[in-house]
Amino acid sequence: MSKCPWSDPEKIAALSRTEIGEQLAARVAAQLVADNGQAGIWQSHQSYCGHGLVFADGKICLVSVHDGDVLYGPRLLEWQQPDTFVIWLSRQSDFTLSGADRSVPELFTKSRFRRNNQRLTRAKLEHYVLDSAGR
Repeated sequence: MSKCPWSDPEKIAALSRTEIGEQLAARVAAQLVADNGQAGIWQSHQSYCGHGLVFADGKICLVSVHDGDVLYGPRLLEWQQPDTFVIWLSRQSDFTLSGADRSVPELFTKSRFRRNNQRLTRAKLEHYVLDSAGR
């Protein structure tokens, strides 16, 4: 058994290539801005927590989360304008967000540990906007 079963070739091959789409991406962007750093999408536990999304310092930020600390982890990408984030996110899929797609260099990783490990997915994005609607 692999030390990183989440990044086994069979797991990666099974990831959806369906784009997130503009409607879901716009809902995520609007909710991130509304939450203003008080909420977002990230895992919160000890050590590596994958990728997260948060609105901080007037920008939507894709961050590498460590020890559940989304506001102080390395920012991988930042968007000043929500519209540019929506365009970018709408074109992603579970496969590209996993870090397995070499054609998306800003997300790609050679690390078997980080590939598909607690990354953003359509399911996480949908859960975020649905959960936010219930607040």
